[in-house]
Amino acid sequence: MVTEPFLTVGKDESGQFLSIDTQVSGRGGLVCPFCNRPLVAVRGLVRIHHFRHEGATCRESKKPTTLIPGWDHFHLALPGKIVIELLKQSDREYHVSFDVRNVAGMFRKLEDYGLIQNGYSRYELTDTAMVVPGLLSLSKFDPWIRHRLQARLREKQDLIAVGQIHPAHYEVEAARQEQILSASLYLMELTTDDGFKIYKIGRTRRATEQRLLEVIRDVAAAQQMTVKGKLLKVIQCAGHVEKYLLWKYRTMAFQIARFQEFLALDSSNASRLKAEMTRFENSRRAPTVEESVIISGAWRTRKDGKDLTIPAAVGDEA
Repeated sequence: MVTEPFLTVGKDESGQFLSIDTQVSGRGGLVCPFCNRPLVAVRGLVRIHHFRHEGATCRESKKPTTLIPGWDHFHLALPGKIVIELLKQSDREYHVSFDVRNVAGMFRKLEDYGLIQNGYSRYELTDTAMVVPGLLSLSKFDPWIRHRLQARLREKQDLIAVGQIHPAHYEVEAARQEQILSASLYLMELTTDDGFKIYKIGRTRRATEQRLLEVIRDVAAAQQMTVKGKLLKVIQCAGHVEKYLLWKYRTMAFQIARFQEFLALDSSNASRLKAEMTRFENSRRAPTVEESVIISGAWRTRKDGKDLTIPAAVGDEA
């Protein structure tokens, strides 16, 4: 099961990295970080907002290494049959689904990929396995994804050092991680004039009160009715869990016109979501030195110990 890579970061004439979320559809004067060809922003009714090249797409931008597992997708590049099996699980204890014909073979594959482990009496899913169906708690997903983000940066530095990948791969990765890690995670509650409540999970690098006003305006225009809203939760430097949180609650997704990241929750599920976010907020570790380098943008002057002059990345938000 493979997800097609999309280029979501472009570079302006000063070398500044800009997210697709800062652009409107069409030409915006940005170029590909890998080949320097002009880019066109593709937005609207598409699965993923992205940049396309004017002319042929360069090979470097289409490499799967540009995708971040646990952010861009949650199948984690696992074989399709394994993903299907994991999506059928409902808790940490592993239960073989009825339609698995080769039970021994499935167990072997899950063990080979590090997706199950011996529990007290039965096999249990590992944290990685639980990410696929969205069963891992937010508090445990946080260290899971942060560890992997740092590993991706180290791997790219190593591959660049031996000439196996284009140097821009590190810059694109670091710019994307800066946009994700430095953003605030928020939960909004919106109420229409007929009393219907909807919730929005998102991230922003701007003032959350300003973002709230924008969301209220957009929803009111789309629904053609008065909308009131309030912020229920804001967690700084927590943008990296936004997409997983939406994945966890995907069965309650509620789309308004072209806008996404909304949930239709009853009072019980709304309380469950707020409680999970609070537990995550209270349990997470402070950023490490390495993460602080990314969050602050200092990676531009510390890559490979060399002094760089790469300007700041401009944030993406939802």
